[in-house]
Amino acid sequence: MRKVVVDTNVLLDLFEEEKMNFEILLKSLNIILPTENIDGIIILDSVYSEIEKLKKGTIKYDKRTETAKKIYGLIGEAIEENKNVFYADVERNIEGVDGSLIDYCIDNNELFLSFDIRANIRYRSKIKDKSFINLNKDKMKKVIKLYEILDELTDNNLHIYLQSMFDKKVTNIIEYSALNEEDRFLKLLDYLINDILKGEEEEFINNIKEGFELLKEGKISQEILIKNLKKLNGYEFGNLDIVKKSPLKEENKEEIVSFLKEKGFESFEELSKCNPFLTEEELIQKILNYQKRIKEEMNE
Repeated sequence: MRKVVVDTNVLLDLFEEEKMNFEILLKSLNIILPTENIDGIIILDSVYSEIEKLKKGTIKYDKRTETAKKIYGLIGEAIEENKNVFYADVERNIEGVDGSLIDYCIDNNELFLSFDIRANIRYRSKIKDKSFINLNKDKMKKVIKLYEILDELTDNNLHIYLQSMFDKKVTNIIEYSALNEEDRFLKLLDYLINDILKGEEEEFINNIKEGFELLKEGKISQEILIKNLKKLNGYEFGNLDIVKKSPLKEENKEEIVSFLKEKGFESFEELSKCNPFLTEEELIQKILNYQKRIKEEMNE
């Protein structure tokens, strides 16, 4: 178990978000570094003093001042309620606040989190081969956003993320519905991570996937899936019995093969991917209607 010593800039940048708190920060850090087993956040007195000064800002409605007030209150509440936030006194350092943070981390074998490039360079030059948190503000905010989405994911809002996944053609409804309950959740998790972390390094994205898979489990049952599919916009489902195979496919094999050849599709599965809004039965029925119309036109 290790703890993370946070710099003032981390608190000010992250806690400007309304829902942000120390529990979210701690859980997000464990997703980023699942093998470290981080069990607490350490606030040094030098950081606390900086926050205390900032909250006394004289500019009315200043965002930084309001954020500092929020942080100051949350630190007090978390320490009082023993919510994995710890306060530590340290001797004044000739290198300032950053120096006291860095020396404390090294002396106590704790992790250091700062968004200040200069502070990180100084820290890494001192720790040599020891592990460090390689994060910037944008990466951290993206991971926190992912955590919040998954933490607030319910049977009632699942359709919001399914809608996005299907609209972007990551998978189609037939393929997704055929997955088992655990794989449905993992497929959605994979989509959300790739979508929100788009543009980040592949190694970072893969690390976050591993972190979420280790710490977050979930299932999407058939009942919950159908309930949420009914809420999607722009999709037609018939009776939504989308997993059950239709006998129409075998009964009308000749007509289906003829249609696929005519339209240049190598398989029925390829055609299904191009028509994610339709169930297997609905797609076959459209093929049959098409064949019937062609025959009628030829007989006229």
